[in-house]
Amino acid sequence: MIRPLATLLMLFGSSANFGSDTPSFSGSAMRSPNHFNVQAGAPADVQIVCTGSSPQIRFTADQSKPWPGDLGKKKGRAEYQSRQKLTFNHLYSLSYEVNVSVFDSSAVDHLVIGQFHQTSDPGDYEGFPATEIAIEADNLTVYTAGDSNPVTSKPYPQVLRAKVPGFGLGQWHKIKIMEKFSYSGSGFLSVVLDGSTIYSGSNILNSFNDQFGPYWKFGSYFRGRKNFAKATVSYRNMKFSDVAGQPTLCR
Repeated sequence: MIRPLATLLMLFGSSANFGSDTPSFSGSAMRSPNHFNVQAGAPADVQIVCTGSSPQIRFTADQSKPWPGDLGKKKGRAEYQSRQKLTFNHLYSLSYEVNVSVFDSSAVDHLVIGQFHQTSDPGDYEGFPATEIAIEADNLTVYTAGDSNPVTSKPYPQVLRAKVPGFGLGQWHKIKIMEKFSYSGSGFLSVVLDGSTIYSGSNILNSFNDQFGPYWKFGSYFRGRKNFAKATVSYRNMKFSDVAGQPTLCR
């Protein structure tokens, strides 16, 4: 059984965001301290699948149906964005299983399947997120970024921490992340893919000097090379309670 976005919003305790900061959905779900925003071109781009023993949430990003904030940017996006702000210098952990399907791999560039995004202060340049898990061709990549300055006023680099070839599309993979965020160079990050540690590093710069810490985002988000670019990313067995509240997909 596939449930529509309105049902998903109630189960996650969430609100929809289709191009503005004002949620399109209201009601009791909005009072949850761990609710999410949806950023997608259409409600049908986010679905929950309740068949089988492991319920799934499925995100389809379609460049031909962009989220309003991406108009004219050659991007596809269908994401869930936690409103829970994390703290600096605290060790967090999460895990999930992910299955990636791309309509045409030549049309999709840099498909993000999980990120911690900074909570930017006024005047900050909006660039790369603090941490990013992405697919590039058949490689799984791990990136970090950060800045110790109180105001990030100009573009900044993204640091490649890991690049693992042979990431199989159409297959389930398990990703586990442990991370401590720091904008002073004392951060920690560990990423485990299918039981093997692909990166572990201490004393790294992996956050920004903002009033509030980063937040977790997951779904399907890419830069497109062609107008018909499309990618579906499914998630199951999500353990997000440490960073975003634990979702209940099916009852």
